[in-house]
Amino acid sequence: MKQLRELFQRRNSREGSGDDAGAEKELRLSADLNQSQPDPYIWYHLALAQDHQKKYSEALESVNHSLRVMGTNADLGNLAKGEQGRLLTLTGGASSSQKAPAQSPK
Repeated sequence: MKQLRELFQRRNSREGSGDDAGAEKELRLSADLNQSQPDPYIWYHLALAQDHQKKYSEALESVNHSLRVMGTNADLGNLAKGEQGRLLTLTGGASSSQKAPAQSPK
């Protein structure tokens, strides 16, 4: 838990300094350390860091993950949905990992 707290502190200082690549690295590490209970805030901020670097498809994947693990946080949900809409517009509606679903044989 202490390690996760330290990562949050470093991430906050990187985001404030405009070091989006550094923030992305720290946020990915935070997400990896917290896989059993994903934090929607981490995924949302990861999306923002990726967006600032024009990594729109990756940012869309991250914000979608944030929305999947969101729960009932209406404020964060509204922010994430706004970011998702922006990224859908920028990417033409698809993230890099989205593919047409495979159809089952009949």
